[in-house]
Amino acid sequence: MVSFPPELLQRFVFELKDDRPTLIICSSVSRDLHYAAQRCLFQTISIQGTQEQWLERCEAFVGILPGIWDTIEELSLDVPLWASDCTPFLGLMQDLLRQPPRLLRLRIGVFGGTVAFDPSWSPLFLLPTLQQIFIAGFIDVPNAVVLPRQGLERLSVHKVGLANPTAHASPAYAEYIFTSHSTLSVLGVRIVSKDCVHALKRILAERGSDLTQLTLWFSSHLSCPALRMLVGVELGKLTSLVHLKILLPVTRRRQRIVPLIDVAPFLNNGRPTTLTHIAFLLISSKPSRVDTSLEDPHVNPMHNAVRRSIHPHIRSTSWWVYDRPYSTPQRSHAFETQRRVADFGHRVFVAPIYL
Repeated sequence: MVSFPPELLQRFVFELKDDRPTLIICSSVSRDLHYAAQRCLFQTISIQGTQEQWLERCEAFVGILPGIWDTIEELSLDVPLWASDCTPFLGLMQDLLRQPPRLLRLRIGVFGGTVAFDPSWSPLFLLPTLQQIFIAGFIDVPNAVVLPRQGLERLSVHKVGLANPTAHASPAYAEYIFTSHSTLSVLGVRIVSKDCVHALKRILAERGSDLTQLTLWFSSHLSCPALRMLVGVELGKLTSLVHLKILLPVTRRRQRIVPLIDVAPFLNNGRPTTLTHIAFLLISSKPSRVDTSLEDPHVNPMHNAVRRSIHPHIRSTSWWVYDRPYSTPQRSHAFETQRRVADFGHRVFVAPIYL
């Protein structure tokens, strides 16, 4: 019997990558097709679900891991807090360390709280093949795990505490996207404390020269000293920055929005800047119909902010309004907000976002 070249079989099976029933049949009826079909079937592994489903899927994955470990390119584990110290999860991590896959993308997040990071897991996050990493809900994380490095294209850090914080530590909430030359291209940072401001300044000083997009997400609990520190963050000096996005929490204490919206100190106070697009995202936890302060433009800080010219070189200023971010608002509420805020000026564009 004539055997086909592996490259031809791989190409044939790849055309069936979206047809799982056919792939399962191919992996069962032919030894030649078995490996090629498995590469498509188990290229992406995701474990999540209810308590019973999560344990069942985790144990099933551990059972088949020895036969598929070298086919996995993307692994996603959404770990509930109760499962972070259970035997199936701990056993899975040890199996992955014992025979690490050639992972391109790794996502491991603990949800519902934070747990201590086992230092022995570090080699899994330091695999040289990794291009994207997402880590969430861990404390005592080694610095090396959350540092940018060669070959890494995206690094997302959410609710992470470091074991030995240093001047080179990453913020607890940040997302980095790198170019093919490992230079920082896109950065998103959640500003929750003075430490985040310090980390933002350091990152911009060290790696900001190639930054083209920056997102700053301000916590509603940000203290006044931290706000004053932001004046020293002169984004206008970043020579490649084009898009700036600022996420602002809308709270009952609306006076807190005023120093955040006044971004003139960020932008060289009107001096030349490479920025051409800036967007403000206002996140509200209340339906727009009860947000009566929008109806009086004379006391509303949003109205006062957009009446000023932000920067003479800014071509596009967008205002995005989130109504009730944890539920899907009625369309009438979002359009109501759009009409009200659109009255503030012709150069303001507002788009409702449905979550």
